[in-house]
Amino acid sequence: DVTCDDDNICTVDSCEPTKGCVFTPVACDDQSACTDDRCDFVTGECRYDAIDCSDEDLCTTDTCDPAAGCQHAPVACDDGVACTADFCAPETGDCVYAASDEACADTNPCTVDTCDKALDCLHPPKDCDDANACTDDSCDVVSGDCQHALVICDDKDACTTDTGDTDEN
Repeated sequence: DVTCDDDNICTVDSCEPTKGCVFTPVACDDQSACTDDRCDFVTGECRYDAIDCSDEDLCTTDTCDPAAGCQHAPVACDDGVACTADFCAPETGDCVYAASDEACADTNPCTVDTCDKALDCLHPPKDCDDANACTDDSCDVVSGDCQHALVICDDKDACTTDTGDTDEN
């Protein structure tokens, strides 16, 4: 009789008539991609240590799927405001919502396109007021230039000369 003992408690020792001694490793596979499976050489028991799925990227959420292994989903940074550029800051992992006035462009040269993080895009009219009561102030919708057309300034006083210049009234 041949004694087949390799003094390794993590193998199953046997003797096969055609091969001789066979030392088969103890099967410790739990079929999970999320564990490091091994036989403990001190106790002979199987150990299933969780693997580290951290990719050291603060802008990903790291998880483990037993069938697929480590998963690294990007952190979702969407504030729902169309005029902000939303992204994850790699240094901190915090979401950043940067207002972008350019994202609010409405192709109307007579509006001031601005992004308000709370209200989204705003398009107030361009301020063409020249503070002269004797001009009719407007904005040219083609060029976006302010127009200041003189108007008759009648102060209803026969003793004054009324003109389009406020300094002479």
